[in-house]
Amino acid sequence: FFWYSERGNEIDFIYNHEGTLIPVGVKYQNRINKSDYLGMKRVFGRGILITQDAIFRDENIVAIPAWLFFAVFEGNE
Repeated sequence: FFWYSERGNEIDFIYNHEGTLIPVGVKYQNRINKSDYLGMKRVFGRGILITQDAIFRDENIVAIPAWLFFAVFEGNE
């Protein structure tokens, strides 16, 4: 799944967590600006942002490094 708005906001894929759809964006960079996830926050109100190293939470937006994101799923196939 891929979603792209007229304003240039995008969602890279959707995670289905127990019937709740959670938007996921990938910004594989060290420096994350609020503009990198503002569209996700405005349109969906929540989501996960996969980063290179940044970890933070802004209300219902959670940013985690890619290595941690994939470590959670490793072995849970």
